[in-house]
Amino acid sequence: MLKGRDLGILAVGRAVGIARDVVSLLEELGVGAELINARFIKPLDEELISNVGRKFNRLVTIEDNSVVSGFGTAVLELLSDHGINRDLMRIGIPDEFVEQGRIDILFELLNMEPESIVESIFSRWPDIGSRQTLELRKIGQS
Repeated sequence: MLKGRDLGILAVGRAVGIARDVVSLLEELGVGAELINARFIKPLDEELISNVGRKFNRLVTIEDNSVVSGFGTAVLELLSDHGINRDLMRIGIPDEFVEQGRIDILFELLNMEPESIVESIFSRWPDIGSRQTLELRKIGQS
């Protein structure tokens, strides 16, 4: 678990590695994000997720599964069941046909690589953190 002050990020499976990179990029931009490795989807760790929900007003879930009825949806339900109403952004595979291919290429096409996730976070919450003016470039771009 990485500690932060501005944002809680819950990730599961392969998405934990992506989330680590997101946290690093956010830190460079002056945003403190706390990363929680949820480890498994069923059963959810109710105590852990509830505590994160109470700590942060803004949450992001990242999964390499469908966002429809996926991990992020389960987190929303759990928080709702505990009376915790938070602004939560779900990052994952959309409920549509997705081309087959290499995971890194598919994640880029789906805007699920770290740079795109950071852009999505700033689009959703432009006032988050003490953001510095830095240009995000995707790996391999000059």
